[in-house]
Amino acid sequence: MGHRGWLGVRLDRDPDWTEIAELCTDAFRAVAPPALLARWDGGA
Repeated sequence: MGHRGWLGVRLDRDPDWTEIAELCTDAFRAVAPPALLARWDGGA
């Protein structure tokens, strides 16, 4: 995962989709504004 949330994934192999989902969540959390993260986590 890059510092701005970019991901690089090899899809020509048998990817672990659970791991990819976790990486996507981590990437989102790395770049999302705090107010959006609060909504994502169920806060105000």
